[in-house]
Amino acid sequence: MPYKDPEKHRAKSRERGSRPEVKARRKERSQLPEVKARKKELRDRPEVKARRKERSQLPEVKAGKRKYGKEYRERPEVKAGMKKYGKEHEQKPEVKARRKELRDRPEVKARRKARSQLPEVKSKREEYVKKHNQLPEVKSRKRKYGKNYVKKHRLELNKKTSERNLKVKHEVLSHYSKKLSNSDVPCCNCCGEHEFLIFLSIDHITNRKNVTHKKGDAGQTLYRYLRRNGYPSGHQVLCFNCNSAKSDSGICPHKRSGG
Repeated sequence: MPYKDPEKHRAKSRERGSRPEVKARRKERSQLPEVKARKKELRDRPEVKARRKERSQLPEVKAGKRKYGKEYRERPEVKAGMKKYGKEHEQKPEVKARRKELRDRPEVKARRKARSQLPEVKSKREEYVKKHNQLPEVKSRKRKYGKNYVKKHRLELNKKTSERNLKVKHEVLSHYSKKLSNSDVPCCNCCGEHEFLIFLSIDHITNRKNVTHKKGDAGQTLYRYLRRNGYPSGHQVLCFNCNSAKSDSGICPHKRSGG
């Protein structure tokens, strides 16, 4: 049955659709897995794809693409907007943190992993690697830094690696010593050992069951994980003696004796 006043009905529908609570419900519903799956199913229909392709060839659509192409991007106001939300915007800590938070969502990781296993994605990746390896600068770099380079400069490379590892260890131990022992230099949180950095290590205050890193992470892998993830709580600096004693008996003799 047609409405008596279609214009009035449409205006009423628009007014109802612009309400905040209606918008919120619509947005919430659009995030449901079954709704997303239904939308994807509709988008992937052959007739819908054909219509989309046909529409992209229309003169007015092509004109719109030209309108918002290179000339559009050269406008001062557009350049100002691109500058505002360009590279500088992307480098802001809060933007990086938000992007990382979105990337680290379980569902996003799962989608990324599933997509990387698709045959067409694998073939594209292999094709890109082949083309990349054929570039003159890549070939010259391989010749310069290939197996022969490693053999010739092994001692120098090992020295640089040791220096980098020592720097990372010093940063991590310094942070936890400052936080828990109020010390500007890395020191044991139990006996106060600080003379030699090689005597110190990271200890899990409670146990390894409550940690977020991988089960087998230790040494440099653990130090880099802690630094990369903002030095999470639940860790402390202990010397190997205190760490071993705590591991064997549950509490270090220094704590037991009160010394």
